[in-house]
Amino acid sequence: MPYDFAVIGAGGVIGAAIARELALKTRASVIALEKEEEFAAHASGRNSGVIHSGINQKPGTKKAEFCVRGSDMLRKYCVERGVPMKQCGTLVVSRTDAEEERLELLYKNGIAAGVPDLRYISIEEFAEREPATARKDITKVLFSPTGAIVNSRAIVDELLTDLILHYVQYMPDKKVLDITNDNQILTPKGKFTAKHIINCAGLYADKIAHMMGVGKQYEIIPFRGEYMQVRLPEQFNSMVYHPPANSRYPFLGIHLTRTVEETVIAGPTAVPSFGRESYDKRINFGESFETYGSKAWWKLVAQKDFRDLAYGNFATSLFKGPFVKEIRSLLREDIAEHLTPDDVQPYRAGIRAQLVNTKAKDTPEDPIMINDFLIIQNERGTHVLNAVSPGLTSSLAFAEHVANQIQRTVRVT
Repeated sequence: MPYDFAVIGAGGVIGAAIARELALKTRASVIALEKEEEFAAHASGRNSGVIHSGINQKPGTKKAEFCVRGSDMLRKYCVERGVPMKQCGTLVVSRTDAEEERLELLYKNGIAAGVPDLRYISIEEFAEREPATARKDITKVLFSPTGAIVNSRAIVDELLTDLILHYVQYMPDKKVLDITNDNQILTPKGKFTAKHIINCAGLYADKIAHMMGVGKQYEIIPFRGEYMQVRLPEQFNSMVYHPPANSRYPFLGIHLTRTVEETVIAGPTAVPSFGRESYDKRINFGESFETYGSKAWWKLVAQKDFRDLAYGNFATSLFKGPFVKEIRSLLREDIAEHLTPDDVQPYRAGIRAQLVNTKAKDTPEDPIMINDFLIIQNERGTHVLNAVSPGLTSSLAFAEHVANQIQRTVRVT
């Protein structure tokens, strides 16, 4: 007998949350497949551990809706389960007139999206909160109290515990090789059949969708995000950002974050990766030729502002000096002056599964680079093609939405 549901990519936070939600909401049989032997091996275990408040999301989008609701749900879940989490708040600072305009846009977007207690604070209050970053050139400070930091691997661990307790079969080390027309999932270690497949394969979500004849116009371009661990002479307590330089692209730029492990990290960069899982900068020649010979890549490269963004990030990634310079721009002048390359050491890297629409017209209404969550569903399957940052923050609200949508539209009896 086939399973009612099979979740592919269940070792990540989105897949685990959806499998858990299906188990909670239905009496259906659910199998959870993960290609790695360990859970949270990719984006879910390689992020900065930030629970976003929602200020960076465009009002009216799924990201804005699920980020604000998901932040509340996830913080409560962490408290209930004892997952290491600290609600330290998020601070965004401007230094120029142009940054003030972008900061005001963040404020308006946050208010429209329903971000709780969002407000400007004085330069003096900012200096009290984060003296190590109290630069003289700061003109305005936006404070979002619901920003938090968390151990993201511990969240996935709790979600997997939940779904196993609700009789979901979690099966690691099951890489999907192909999916037949009758929904038989082929792996090197067995075959599994499901009436409905939920594709949460992250960096390979487009490949799984294409196996099932779905979303052929979408391709994933991998962007490596590198972090550095920073040694500071003064206490740093939360998160400090500059306003994003270009709202057209979903990259927040290098910022400072204090993790729940009590380290201070800076990042991430946003550099095209030579492999979908090339965390250590090794080149996967097959995937590189496929990615950088693709229509999706050349449509991006045709945009001058994207080329400028990529060039700046390449310099920051390849050379330590530009990365240190970015960190100094966030620090108080006397601390920045004495920060040396020895105070900045490599931290883990992650890779963003950025979805590109090869048939897009490159307009605000039809962008090449997809910046909202994207789900495609038919009778055979539900494909989560884009659930990148704030995917961790949004995970519980996102899973609730997907499970409700499946219940309304899919017959498994």
